[in-house]
Amino acid sequence: MFHVEPSREQLVDAAAELGVALSAEQAQRLLDHLRLLARWNRAHNLVGRGDPADWLFRHTLDSLAPVPHLPAGAGIDVGSGAGFPGVPVAVARPDCHLTLCEPRQKRLAFLRTTVAELGLSNVDLWAEPVGSGHSLPPFDFALSRATLPIGDWLALAAGLVRDRGVVVAFLGLEPSSEESLRSEGADHGLDLRGRRPYRIGSGPERVLGIFERGAPRGST
Repeated sequence: MFHVEPSREQLVDAAAELGVALSAEQAQRLLDHLRLLARWNRAHNLVGRGDPADWLFRHTLDSLAPVPHLPAGAGIDVGSGAGFPGVPVAVARPDCHLTLCEPRQKRLAFLRTTVAELGLSNVDLWAEPVGSGHSLPPFDFALSRATLPIGDWLALAAGLVRDRGVVVAFLGLEPSSEESLRSEGADHGLDLRGRRPYRIGSGPERVLGIFERGAPRGST
C-alpha cells in the first residue's frame, strides 16, 4: 500500500476508508508509535521483519478497524504485544480508557516507553496474565488480535466485560459463517451483533465479529 514512509495525510485518508476520523495530531502519534517500534525492533524483534510503512498496513490500520464499533468507556486489549490494537484504539478514541495486558517483559517495557513518549493518558498497563487469578474490573469492551482461537477468545472475553459489554474478534481472511459465530458466542453468553467486513486499501476483505454480552435473565 505504501512504498515509502507514509505521511500524516496518507494515514488520515486510509483511516477514513475504515470509517475512522483522525486529526493530524492523532495521525502523528500513530506514526511516532511505528518509528519507536522500528528502533526497538532492531534489538528485540517485537514484530518480526518489516518497516513502518509495512507495519502501518499490517498492524496499525488493521487495529483501527473496530474503532467505529466500540462504545465509549473502559476497554481491555489482551496480549497487546507491541501495542496492537490497543495503542491505535487509544489514540483514535480519547473517550476510551484502555488497559493493555502484556506479561512478556520486553514488550511490556516497550509499551511503557510508548505510553510515556506518546503522552497516552488514557492507557494503563497490566503485567499479569489475564485469567491468572488476579482480579480486573469489568470492561465496556474487550479486544485481542492474533492471540487465541475464536472459541478460546470468546470464552475468556465473556468474563472480562460487563453486561451489554462489547467483545471484538478479529476473524481475518477466512472467517467462520454467521451461524457458526452465533453458536460459538451463545456458548459463552455472547450475542453476535454482526460480521463487519472491511478492507485496508486494495487489500483482501477481512472480517470482524462484534459480540455483546447478554444481560442475565430476569434483569431489565
